[in-house]
Amino acid sequence: MQWVGAGLMAVSIVIALFTHSKGTGPEVSEFAKWGLPVGLIIMGIGDWLEKSQQ
Repeated sequence: MQWVGAGLMAVSIVIALFTHSKGTGPEVSEFAKWGLPVGLIIMGIGDWLEKSQQ
């Protein structure tokens, strides 16, 4: 689950950098803007689930 969050964060960073250099549409930058906090939340939930199972 943490890998999913980390992957989402990495993808959003790459998309943010790519869209910043290309100047593409607002819908892509919206995804990049929401990708980081959602990725952090998913990583936090995954960490909590991992600790609660021990």
